[in-house]
Amino acid sequence: MMLTQIQKNIGISELRGKLSKYFRDAGKAPVIVTMDRGKRTRVVIDVDVYNALVHTWGEQNKQEELQKEFNAWERASDEALVAMEKKQ
Repeated sequence: MMLTQIQKNIGISELRGKLSKYFRDAGKAPVIVTMDRGKRTRVVIDVDVYNALVHTWGEQNKQEELQKEFNAWERASDEALVAMEKKQ
């Protein structure tokens, strides 16, 4: 499923009345539910899409952490080389 911006908004009353329909629809595209005076407050999405988002976010976080560790190691290595050159 390709992610796109959400186009359809429904009110909580409409959601209650057609719950199974909107749950089926959420398998095809996310559904926004408005609860507070038309304010967008919830998104109903397919569980596989949710799991893919969580997985992607986790992988991105791991990459960022690895990059931070590498950068710290690289700085320490550079500092050690400069210190060794000063001793020579």
